[in-house]
Amino acid sequence: MELSVEVFCKDENLAFVDKIRAIEDINDITLIQYNGEYHG
Repeated sequence: MELSVEVFCKDENLAFVDKIRAIEDINDITLIQYNGEYHG
């Protein structure tokens, strides 16, 4: 199963990642930054 979520952070505090990682059956978390341009 895969889930994509768009999150806007007001600062650079990414403590929420540890809370997500602590959820049972979560195997991997990947954060990406999107600046509005995609050249794919």
